[in-house]
Amino acid sequence: MEPPKRTARHEALEAFVGRWKASGTSYGDKAASSGKGADETPWESIYTARWHDGRFFVVQDEHANGPFDPLSILGWDDEAGAYFAIVFENHGFVRKYVVEAKGNVWTFGGLHERARVEFSDDGITQTIRWELKRGDEWGPLCNRVARKIV
Repeated sequence: MEPPKRTARHEALEAFVGRWKASGTSYGDKAASSGKGADETPWESIYTARWHDGRFFVVQDEHANGPFDPLSILGWDDEAGAYFAIVFENHGFVRKYVVEAKGNVWTFGGLHERARVEFSDDGITQTIRWELKRGDEWGPLCNRVARKIV
């Protein structure tokens, strides 16, 4: 089998690369069912995203208050014809997302969580909204803004 070739799909992942500082609000899992910020707490995190050797995958390592420390791998799956993200959380969960990119907006779709990440035109700000599914309803999980610091 021939190894994959890097394409513009891989290069688009460059948007995530860098060192980022994020702040916002975490609403807790009760908020999704009530539609309100039942467990509203401030969110602060620092994360670094870098290319893995070969520049096919981006590895992102985040450290947030809580503590919440996910390690993520983002990439393009040529066989599936889709972007993906696999997230390993320090609480023992593994989350898998189908990722779509349309212009400056990236969406992450999972069974129980979903996110919308919008990059500013200059690429130095991310506006991030996570939602959690409780039953048949989606509700707020976390809203934050990340700014590139390197």
